[in-house]
Amino acid sequence: MIQVMPGTKVYLACRPVSMRYGFDGLAAQVNLVLSADPFSGHLFLFRSKRADYLKILYYDGTGLCLFAKRLESGKWECPKTGGVTTQAVRSVGSIADRENGDAVGAAVDCDGG
Repeated sequence: MIQVMPGTKVYLACRPVSMRYGFDGLAAQVNLVLSADPFSGHLFLFRSKRADYLKILYYDGTGLCLFAKRLESGKWECPKTGGVTTQAVRSVGSIADRENGDAVGAAVDCDGG
């Protein structure tokens, strides 16, 4: 489980991105797609086109961390918000372990995924 500070926001890019992206590629996506700072200490989630693979980019104060999770069956569903919503989360584990997307703190471009 990832320990995050109170007030940390989680952003989900609902439009799929290439899972070939590493630290730099995902940090660029945070700037371009989410219009956010990858070094803010917030968590940024990216899903694969098949929605069975998730990557989380997080700055812990000393450097970028990259976490990945692949589902053996099923897929993550993107919330249908039609815009951006924000909220703090208690546990990133609850996001990575859920398959229905409603544990996500922020959603962007959800109609396009």
